[in-house]
Amino acid sequence: MLLTILLWLSPGPNNTAFDNYEPHWPERGGVTWQSRLSCMDAGHYLWIAQHGYSPNNPSNAFYPLWPAVLKVLGISSSPNAPIFAALTAFALWAWSMRELYQWIKKRFGEPVAWSTLLVFLLLPSSIFFWVGFTESLFLALFVTYLTSLSRANRIPALLAACLLPLARPVGICLAVIPLVEWVRGRSRSFQSMTLVCFLIGFVTYLSILRAATGDFFAGFHAQQYFINSPSLSHLLEPGMVVSQFFRFEELHSPQGSMLDRVMFLGSLALIVPASRLRLGWGAVCLAIVVIPASTNWFLSFSRFSMVAIPLWVVVGIRMAKTDQFFMRVAVAYSLIIQGWLWWRFLQFQWAS
Repeated sequence: MLLTILLWLSPGPNNTAFDNYEPHWPERGGVTWQSRLSCMDAGHYLWIAQHGYSPNNPSNAFYPLWPAVLKVLGISSSPNAPIFAALTAFALWAWSMRELYQWIKKRFGEPVAWSTLLVFLLLPSSIFFWVGFTESLFLALFVTYLTSLSRANRIPALLAACLLPLARPVGICLAVIPLVEWVRGRSRSFQSMTLVCFLIGFVTYLSILRAATGDFFAGFHAQQYFINSPSLSHLLEPGMVVSQFFRFEELHSPQGSMLDRVMFLGSLALIVPASRLRLGWGAVCLAIVVIPASTNWFLSFSRFSMVAIPLWVVVGIRMAKTDQFFMRVAVAYSLIIQGWLWWRFLQFQWAS
């Protein structure tokens, strides 16, 4: 509803801002109203789905599973590709919320289940679950992995483990969960199989890049084309990471976003409570909070952290005990931030 209103009210596309993003959609013919749903990462995923990977291409930095879904479904070749990509992402998010609700309800009760769903709706960057980014696909796979662990049939968890490293860079970090369980001596045979599946997924990702570009690490090398030049080597520069944390520019910008830094501090504070629920949860949250924040110097952290499910379960548990006034304030604050980010995104301004 909010997106529809903003699409209707917002002025015509900002051609100058649109030209700052490559690849463009459509590739020829100039900007259209659908182009508003295909800038930033969404444009790269559509490009990969149509053309594949190639040597020395910035799009190599993006992971192959979401483009494969767009290609298999025929979305990337459609004249309405941005709309169908957004609808597919929304469907994956909606399915994830349903499954997550059922799972949390059984473990923590219905009030916590509803509160956790509300948390996902209130996350500042949750708008990116509903456009053609990869977050919804990653969330669906993470939900599949977590919910299948408590079922008799755990094959979906193994399949999800194979696919997660193909969806986002932090996909391989989720291998921390079975690693912790293996160390604790719990179902070691299954945890070993799960670790192998994560490894298979990561090797498959490297092999896809090698076959298309001649370089196993083309995806990592492509990071040089982007602001901050994300790199694992930044983990070895803690002083620089701290310096970048205190680089405040405005509420939300690529390099000095206060929103990203506030989300980082909040996420960091939730890691210990998550570990109290399950040790593996705390370990994986530490990985998917610290690694993206450090390697990207907090770039887009508010979006990257959306998929850290255990953190938001912790918030859901706490919100289930809060009073209605606090809930109303949280909803009002979130709608204001999300509306502002939607507006920026639709005008090709930085919102990610």
